[in-house]
Amino acid sequence: MTTIPQGQPRRRNLVGWLPFIRHYIEMVLAMAIGMFALMPLWAVALQATGTPHLLDHAELMALVMATDMAIAMGAVMAFRGHGWRDIAEMSAAMYLPFGVFFPATLAGAMTSGTMMVAGHALMLVAMLAVMLWRRDHYRHRRPARPAAQAAQASAPSTADTAAAL
Repeated sequence: MTTIPQGQPRRRNLVGWLPFIRHYIEMVLAMAIGMFALMPLWAVALQATGTPHLLDHAELMALVMATDMAIAMGAVMAFRGHGWRDIAEMSAAMYLPFGVFFPATLAGAMTSGTMMVAGHALMLVAMLAVMLWRRDHYRHRRPARPAAQAAQASAPSTADTAAAL
């Protein structure tokens, strides 16, 4: 057993945060893959409808990109066993940062490029904030289930009870 001399800070347990860090990295990678994989589909769909110019508007482009990222991120989260509340919170963390900058862009106080960069940067911060807000949930290898779901999953069904008798 090792002891820490008085007055020296204790080293925080990084191992407990590894699932949290892994989840954040997985979400960022899923979002990037979703954005690049789904964007061509939008271009084809808009071309087919005769409205390819719609993606020329920065605000609409930002919403399309956020949608692409939310679809991929939501799919990974659902695969990992997260509930709809978790997926909705993370999706909101992707849309809201862009919405914050839309008024400045529409008023001409911010360029489209600046809005895109600032929106993406704030998105990463917003996602981290949601994860820190629910850090007990995201610090586990599998998401924590609400008490009602856990009780229901562990309660025997009537068929199990009848079979036991």
